[in-house]
Amino acid sequence: MNSIWTFNKSLHDFQRNPEDHPDIQSYMVHIRKKLYKELYREHMLVVTTRATDADRKNITRALLDGSTRRLISTAEYIGLPTAVNSLDGSGEVVTEPDKCKKITREYFKALYHHDEPPELPKPWMECPSVSNVKNVVSQDPFIWPKLANVDDFRAMVRRRNNRPAPGPDGWEKWLIKNLSDYALGLVLDLLNYIVISSVFPGNIKDMWLTMFHKRGI
Repeated sequence: MNSIWTFNKSLHDFQRNPEDHPDIQSYMVHIRKKLYKELYREHMLVVTTRATDADRKNITRALLDGSTRRLISTAEYIGLPTAVNSLDGSGEVVTEPDKCKKITREYFKALYHHDEPPELPKPWMECPSVSNVKNVVSQDPFIWPKLANVDDFRAMVRRRNNRPAPGPDGWEKWLIKNLSDYALGLVLDLLNYIVISSVFPGNIKDMWLTMFHKRGI
């Protein structure tokens, strides 16, 4: 009954105003396309509203010192945009890869640019206590990075919990403590390499690293 009522209504509307359609069939096809466009517009409005609300909640949670994990895309790689607007305000759309890369670099360079802090007087740096510390440090400077020896390493592993949860490498602390000096020297070489080069060999843990401006200092 609903389809018959719809057909009769469309036929009545076609007879009143055919809108340059030669027959009822073309008129109903036009009506169907119009309804589909309105349905798609309403569907996209709901999807966009939900996505905007979800993004606003995630950003608000991050600004309130919450986790920023939801802000990271799950894709393995995010490529550069294939088309960007020029920065001169002309509205030109650039599609060449080299120019897109250049404009993207210039945009973020200007975005994160900041003026150098002004040179302000620091009278507290001339007080007797600070001058005394400066003289002591000048006579006996702290050298870093500093290579560790077996005794230093054993003194370090003796501290705190003897059986913590193993790290990504699966090494147990109690097992390292009971190694001989010769076997411990292999672990010590790895430690010294990490300290000197500031590099962890191998894939310790896959993760994303991003910079996000949060509330406060």
